[in-house]
Amino acid sequence: MKIAVIGDLIIDIKGFYEEEISAGKNILLKNIIKSPGGVASNLAYYLKMLKDQVFVFGSVGNDAWGDYILDALKNIFVNVDNVKRVNSMPTGFLIVVLDVNSERTMIGSRGANEKLEVSQDELLSLNPAKLQAFRW
Repeated sequence: MKIAVIGDLIIDIKGFYEEEISAGKNILLKNIIKSPGGVASNLAYYLKMLKDQVFVFGSVGNDAWGDYILDALKNIFVNVDNVKRVNSMPTGFLIVVLDVNSERTMIGSRGANEKLEVSQDELLSLNPAKLQAFRW
């Protein structure tokens, strides 16, 4: 089955902080993990585990983080032909901090995802496909 996923593609940067987070404090993270994220990337990953043909529609910056996301999706055989590279904006990111109390704080930017547009012709090119549209 063909499945089209439309949504944000971002870099997740996750880390742990050994104290409570409070305003005005310098926060140094430990055990930092970088991974592709965003609803389109996450959903494509799980749908691909079901052996479906997955096509992602999204936007990333023309930068190293954009390369990282596209390479990760290609490595699991997700079709990224409909992901647009945006020269004027960086790839979106989300910094996720988990503190000593397991409280999660997130800081980020949608970046190139703000330029996400999909035309009807692009969608019809995958006919027949089931469509899933999600946003961050």
